[in-house]
This record gives sequence, structure tokens and C-alpha cells, in this order.
Amino acid sequence: MKSKLCFVPAVLFVLLLQGCRKDDNKPSWQWVKSPDNTLAGNYITSLVIDVYGNKWFGTDKGLSVFNDTSWSTYTRSDGIAEHSLINGLSAEPDDTVTNIWMATNQGACLLTFDRYCNMIKSADFVMSVVPLASDTVNNLFVDPKNIKWFLTNGGLSVFGSDWHMNVSSSVIFGDGIVISGAFPEDGYKYAGRRIGGMIKFNYSEIDGVTGASEWYYPYNGDILDTVSYIYVSSKGELWLACRGDAVNNPAIGTENFPKDGLMRHVGTDPKNPGIRTYFNTVTGGLVNNRINYITESPDHKIWAGSEGGVSYQIDENSFGNYTMKDGLVNSYVTCIAFDKDGSLWIGTKNGISHLKNNTFENFTAR
Repeated sequence: MKSKLCFVPAVLFVLLLQGCRKDDNKPSWQWVKSPDNTLAGNYITSLVIDVYGNKWFGTDKGLSVFNDTSWSTYTRSDGIAEHSLINGLSAEPDDTVTNIWMATNQGACLLTFDRYCNMIKSADFVMSVVPLASDTVNNLFVDPKNIKWFLTNGGLSVFGSDWHMNVSSSVIFGDGIVISGAFPEDGYKYAGRRIGGMIKFNYSEIDGVTGASEWYYPYNGDILDTVSYIYVSSKGELWLACRGDAVNNPAIGTENFPKDGLMRHVGTDPKNPGIRTYFNTVTGGLVNNRINYITESPDHKIWAGSEGGVSYQIDENSFGNYTMKDGLVNSYVTCIAFDKDGSLWIGTKNGISHLKNNTFENFTAR
């Protein structure tokens, strides 16, 4: 089947030229298609579904795509597994091609494919070429306005019509390590820190990040320390996956130390405890308190992937769960996404599960 010709927008083309410039301080890797028709690796770090319905999986050993019929896999040409590790994926909306952005420990990478998953070009983005805060990119997002958000060990970098960057020297980023974020089209943006809760801020392409405020213990609740995932629901609710043992903070004390769990925050007042609800294995019925991922089903219920399985919202105050006993390939869940038909794709540290019509189909690397 012939591939359709496509044109990359002018701004992206310029960005690609910048990203492709030679970097004398770093090796130049090329992503190539693997001859194996299989999943690249069993540790699934991230997944996205593009506008054509293709399922893209970031793994510890490369990128894999499933078109509902067959698999294609792309890895670094030097064959060194560590250089094929993908920390996060995001798909850039486009009517003619599929642009897959990848977060890696060697910077960000953009792969462009035609609608049939044939790679057209690739480009690497590293600190020495573009104003990226760090080459360790923990995750990245392409928001509804096509602005790219890079969550790095040096802070937050943003690319719209130009680059904006807030690095570790900025007081709002603490140790500078940003590991989670939510960037809705309108309203406040959020970035979660490895230590010290998260920040809420405004963003414009003229001024960059402005009006930032910190959310951390005890000012904004009692489980905010490490914010591992942030999700803004269709109802405007803020859902936070929080972990409390990133560092032993003497100012908090062990008796009041933030605990692991899930927090729902309603409204914009960070200090009002009446608009916060906490969920864990005791209150709310989560299968595990270590949440890795949060998303929303087509019927506007919250689903969370954790180190113990998948938890799904039954009502305002309770969750049900799926684990390996139900057919899940592995209980350590890293990412989840709903397909166009309403079925659920689940990435784990040992393969992929597809939940459709209450039945699991599992995929693992050969």
C-alpha cells in the first residue's frame, strides 16, 4: 500500500532542522525499524492512540505500534537497550502524518510517520541545540493548542511559537525535577515535583510561565509531597496521585508524614479542606496506594493505574479494581488509554492487556 505524501508545517520544519543539527558532544543515534513483528520490550512506560486508531507503546527497549492487525517496532540502530528506553510519549495532532514525541534520558525525540506507520523522519532535541532545561526528559505532553511541554530533571521547558524555560534556579521548582503535569487548553496549568508537591501557574506564549503558586504539605493538604501524576477531568476536577516518602522531611515529622494515595480537589481555593477528598486502600477501595497513571473513561469516570492493578470509579466515593486474578497480564500498571470503541489498553511492567467486553487479551514480547 502506497504512503500518502505529506507536508510538515513551516514552524515544525524549522524546529526539525534545529533538532537535526550535529551535536559534537553527544553520539548521533538513528531510530530504525526492527525486522521482528513483535513488541519491543515488556516494560511498557507509556502509550498513546493516534487519530487513525494506531496504538503506540513506549517501552524500555524501543517504540512499538499496533494497527489492530500487526506490530511494528523501532529501536536505536546501535542496539544498546539503554538508548532505546522511552520515558513518555505524546502524539501531535495532524491531518496528514503522525508525529510521535518521545521523552528519553538523552533528550526529546520526534518521529514522524505516515498514516500506515511507516517512518518518514526523526529528530533529536538536546540541550546543546535547543533551550531544553535538561537532557533527562521524564515525560512530555502536546496540549490541545499544540504547545509542547517537556518535564525534565532541570525544570520545565515549553515550546509553542518560541521556547520558554524555567530551570532549577527558579524558586518555584525546588530541586528542579519535574515528573508530572497537566496542561488543559484553558485555565491553570500544573507541574508536579519529585519533592515538594506541585506548582499551579498561568502560561502565555509572550510571557511564558507566570503567577506560579506552590502546593505542598501542610499548606494544601496532608499527602502532597511527590506528585507522580496530575489529571484534570472533564468536570474540571483536579486529581493528584501523591507519594509521601520521597524524602524524610524534618519539618514535617514522621508522625505527620504525607502518605501515598489519590486526592480529588474541586475548585481553585488550595487552602479549603472541604473541597478535597482522599482515596486509598482503606477509604475508597483502591487496590494499591501507589498510583502511576490517571485518566477518564468515555462515561466520565476516573480510572487509575497503580502498582497493584487498575482501579475504576464506581461512584463519587468508591472504586472497583482489576488485578491479575481477573486476567490482567501484570498488576504493576504504568499507563492506560481508552480506544475509540471504548475498550481499554493497559501497559504494565510485563506486557500489555486489552480489556474489551469484560475479557482480557494480553500481549508480551517474544
